[in-house]
Amino acid sequence: VFWRFIWSIFLKNIAFKFYIRLKVKGTPFSELYKKQPKLIIISNHASHLDAVSIAASIPRRYWLNLYIAAAKDYFFSNWLFTFFSQHCLGAVPIDRKDR
Repeated sequence: VFWRFIWSIFLKNIAFKFYIRLKVKGTPFSELYKKQPKLIIISNHASHLDAVSIAASIPRRYWLNLYIAAAKDYFFSNWLFTFFSQHCLGAVPIDRKDR
């Protein structure tokens, strides 16, 4: 919880606000969540920033219910990526080589 909060401050309040300048349009997430609390959000996977961008677009209060499917061979390839993926993103490893 601590690392997710720290990461959310960097992600939402610094990186995606001032550097990337993420703009979210459409129905507010809180309204979507009220209607569909078990919601799956899927991106077109244009880059490795897709999952992080989606996380940055979701209000911080929902982050503990947020899980990201992440490629095991990339996001869990070493101890630093594994720590970041598990504790900051809440990522779940998906083995792309296994059926």
